[in-house]
Amino acid sequence: MNQEEIVTEKYLQSFYKSGLIYEPEGFKRPPDFSLNTYIGIEVRRLNQNYFEESDATGLEERSIPLLMTLRQVLTSFDKRFDGNSYWVGMTFKRPLQEKRKTVQDMENVLDGFLKGNRQVPCNLQVNDKIEFEIRSSTVVQNRVFRHAITSDDDSGGLAIQMYVDNINYCLKEKENKIAPIKDKYKEWWLILVDTMMSWYLESHEVDHIRKGISDCHGFNKIIVLDYHGNNCLLEITS
Repeated sequence: MNQEEIVTEKYLQSFYKSGLIYEPEGFKRPPDFSLNTYIGIEVRRLNQNYFEESDATGLEERSIPLLMTLRQVLTSFDKRFDGNSYWVGMTFKRPLQEKRKTVQDMENVLDGFLKGNRQVPCNLQVNDKIEFEIRSSTVVQNRVFRHAITSDDDSGGLAIQMYVDNINYCLKEKENKIAPIKDKYKEWWLILVDTMMSWYLESHEVDHIRKGISDCHGFNKIIVLDYHGNNCLLEITS
């Protein structure tokens, strides 16, 4: 199993003590799971994509160096933990500045936040290419800053539309995959394991995402889980 399938199995087993079978049709063939013999369940990672004509490319594939830089900077502040934790979301646009300057700019802005009045939520301009949005978080011991949503201005920027676009993309992709076996199962579920940090979104934003999914593409249920499989972030039933 890959990580998303492990997370999904953990989640489903918390509700269904029996009847769950992994790859019931054989190795690497849909569905990823069956439940009680009549429900086919497909699993996919929910990640950010660029949509360029008919092609989609994962944002993290295009921006891994910047994301790694951000996470390294955030972790460097853990030694300053004082009982409070904060989400840090990032919006950026290309072309980016060189890494050393980017790191310095990020550190300066976060240092200024900690030394200031820490009023949240707030938007802080890191440089002319990068902006942070900081919100309060549940306290995580010895973690000052937690990485939240990263958005690329070139792909739309707004988190709500980002989720709508990427969920719809996953639905269309999986609809094609299950088409040859669609009639074998009475119901089909799609479980998406989030890597875009949607627990950072507020409830009204989740409602807007739900309204943006107008076509379930043959799936009876869509479930979005957090990356650890502890919480259902969004459920849509057709």
